Amino acid sequence: MKRIFSMILCVLMLASVLFVGTAAAEESPYKDVKTGRWSYADIMYVTEKGLMNGTSATKFEPNTPMSRAMLVTVLWRLEGSPAVSGSNPFTDLKQAWYKDAVNWAYQNSIVNGTDADKFSPNGNITRDQMAAILYRYS
Repeated sequence: MKRIFSMILCVLMLASVLFVGTAAAEESPYKDVKTGRWSYADIMYVTEKGLMNGTSATKFEPNTPMSRAMLVTVLWRLEGSPAVSGSNPFTDLKQAWYKDAVNWAYQNSIVNGTDADKFSPNGNITRDQMAAILYRYS
């Protein structure tokens, strides 16, 4: 069993080396994400799958903290960006890019507000908020 596991591990390591070698020939669509970055493949994956967008056409901002709206939008997109109906009590949802996602998450009991009528979409997501949202999502 150990020998099979070791062989599988070797094949995976070899495949990752080959993948990294081909990634260097690619060009990043983001000026702030170089192809040699440790998270390059992951960033390209979430971009290609439509789960996350850059903060502009040429920036991903990999070191920028994730906002509450960003996390909820990723989960909504992971679900296929389902149509949204109903309403929510939040009065601070100003930008269109996250309104449907927040409404979907509220309607599905995935999120609560930070106050009775506030979602705080631009607030950085804390670890405990993320844990609660991911728990409810799962």
